[in-house]
Amino acid sequence: MRITVRPATDPEREIDVTGRLVAAIAAELWRCGGGNDVVNWLEAEAHLRRIVAGTPAALPVVPSGDKSRQTARQRRAARRRPGRRAAPAAKTAPES
Repeated sequence: MRITVRPATDPEREIDVTGRLVAAIAAELWRCGGGNDVVNWLEAEAHLRRIVAGTPAALPVVPSGDKSRQTARQRRAARRRPGRRAAPAAKTAPES
């Protein structure tokens, strides 16, 4: 995949912006959720391919047990979900 632009002032000139677009998406992925540089780069390339193809970009589904791919925001939301029960109170021995 190669994305190029032609400046209006010089339509004969072609500028390849693929690497810069992938880098910008990868940087935003890192900023929003950390992660691994290589994984973020590959994910950014996949997002850019979807954008160019015109298919909607869906968020990846993260299985609840796989904490390594969850973002900090997803982990915080999981801790705040309603319906979670607090740990049961410790029982004390009856007084005699």
